Amino acid sequence: MRLVPVFILFAVHIAAAHPTSSLLWQISGNGLKKPSYLYGTVHSSDSRAFRFAKLNEAYIAKCDAFGMEINMDNLGDMNIMSMMKYLIMPGDTTLQMLMTPEQYAKLDKFVSDSMHFSLAMFNTIKPMFLLGMQEEMSMSEDSSEFLDQYLMHKALDRKKEIIGIETIEEQIKALDLIPLKEQAKMIVEIIEPDTTKKNDSPDDLVDVYAKGDLDAIYSFYKKEDLSNTFNTALIIDRNRRMAQRIDSIIQKKTLFTAVGALHLPGEEGVINLLRKKGYTLEPIITFPPSEVCEALIDLDYPGYVRVYNAPNGKVIQRLKQNVKDENWLVLSIDKDSGSYFHCFIGHTTGEEGDTRGWIKKAEYIGTFARNYAPPNDTLFLYESPNLHSGVHSVVIEWTNRLYTISKCMGNWAYVKINIQGKVKEGWMSPDMQCANPFTTCN
Repeated sequence: MRLVPVFILFAVHIAAAHPTSSLLWQISGNGLKKPSYLYGTVHSSDSRAFRFAKLNEAYIAKCDAFGMEINMDNLGDMNIMSMMKYLIMPGDTTLQMLMTPEQYAKLDKFVSDSMHFSLAMFNTIKPMFLLGMQEEMSMSEDSSEFLDQYLMHKALDRKKEIIGIETIEEQIKALDLIPLKEQAKMIVEIIEPDTTKKNDSPDDLVDVYAKGDLDAIYSFYKKEDLSNTFNTALIIDRNRRMAQRIDSIIQKKTLFTAVGALHLPGEEGVINLLRKKGYTLEPIITFPPSEVCEALIDLDYPGYVRVYNAPNGKVIQRLKQNVKDENWLVLSIDKDSGSYFHCFIGHTTGEEGDTRGWIKKAEYIGTFARNYAPPNDTLFLYESPNLHSGVHSVVIEWTNRLYTISKCMGNWAYVKINIQGKVKEGWMSPDMQCANPFTTCN
């Protein structure tokens, strides 16, 4: 088990207010000479959480420092033993005291079945930590590190200073403001769910997050029946602390801050709190990611990609990937106009910054299919961008070759590939795409 404080997972609940849809924000004004950036993350190692990771590297590269909820690069001697003082309930309190014998028996079976531990091992652990462990273990894991760690390591690769916006002690104190009885009630609601309601899972959260839309994330959590104590302790008070510290830091140096996405929106969210301090916050990703087609340039393409100011317009930039150093070009296509795509273009290292403009459609623009294995999994290419439409082609065996993209509609891509002399083409669904040069997305 990772020594990452599992309670960080709870940073995705929210108080009421209506946000604006974007995960990445530019912070300017209020005397700043250069902008800083604020990005909403989800604390997950699921591949879906990494959908926008590469694009953010360009903004990390622009800043002097990288900020995250706690500095995971400087935990010192923190280990599971030294954390025990934070995990244990006070006095002789046990989980058995916080619930009925029937509920405890159900929880014991649940922990044994889902976590493969005996509940007796956790009888004195604060319920919130047990809940966090269960949520973390129930999430899909496609990477050895969660999104926040990945971004931190990209910052370290660029020799950026790592700053903790909070401390472990402060996060623990926030959790301790929630009465143990209320914490235990949250666990009971998992083992005794309300069958009249749809019960969302941590995987559902990641699925919503992958759309990159704070409005959708907000709507997801509006359904949560959370107490005022919970929202005040884990969201509102922490938002105020985060905004105050970000304010202090960005007056001295440029900062890319990555914190749980649900700390951003709302009247008491970090975005609005920074605005109240005199800053201008503007969304960077202005198009809905659910309408974006992810793509990349053929990894072996040695030439230049010309970027135009308009279809059939003037060339505004010429981009080239560095095949030797594995510094490739990745695209987010938000408009399809005849023989041109409009897209956001970035290098995988982020060091060259980012470009927005029109590029001509070409055979070197495409995507890979995520790794799959028959007979349980097969790639279907559809007649139209709809899972209920007819199937145009079937690709039974996975290949690591590029599928050329000729059209985009939303996040669906019309692709084409020649396999052993046979042309396979059709609309590829978003879940089967893998526009990432560093993973097979399996």
